[in-house]
Formats: sequence, C-alpha cells, structure tokens
Amino acid sequence: MNGSHALNTPKLSMNGLLAYKFSVSQPTQVSLVWNYVGKRPATTDGRVELPSYHRFDIGLLQERSLGGGAGLSLRFYVENLFDKAYWRDAADFLGDGYLTA
Repeated sequence: MNGSHALNTPKLSMNGLLAYKFSVSQPTQVSLVWNYVGKRPATTDGRVELPSYHRFDIGLLQERSLGGGAGLSLRFYVENLFDKAYWRDAADFLGDGYLTA
C-alpha cells in the first residue's frame, strides 16, 4: 500500500456488550452494545478522512417455555439508540467516491 492506510479501514475499532438476566424462572435479558469506529480514510490518497463515532444499541430478550420441550424467544433490538448521524462506509469506484450514512 506504499505506506498508506487501506480505504475505509479504521486503525482502531472496538465493541462492548453488557447483558443482564433478570430472573431464572422467567428469563428476561436486557443488553447494551457499544461500538466505536476510529477515523478512516475516505479517499485513496488519504486527504479526506471520515470522523470517528460511537454507536449504542439496546436489546431485550424474553424466553418462554411452550411445553413439551419447545421454547419461544422474543427479541426486540434498537440500533443507534441516540439517533446519532455518522458516515458508515466510504467506497471508491472508477475514480468516484461514495459515502454511506
């Protein structure tokens, strides 16, 4: 890559998950997911960079026994909990640059 960083690839990316199960008798679990993506180049020459961002997601899981060994899992999940705008991807195609929100 001649000393340059690959397009749309951050130098640092981290994910974290915190989950809590409320009860053993009626399993309900809530989870919080944190994603961090560092700055990354949007152009092949590296002159334009996309800024870093944090994103938080939240989820709820409810498990039920239906009897006879069968079970049911209900999941509710919200991505980008705080509705923060960020540039998700940068691409280069035939010399044109594209950004995806």
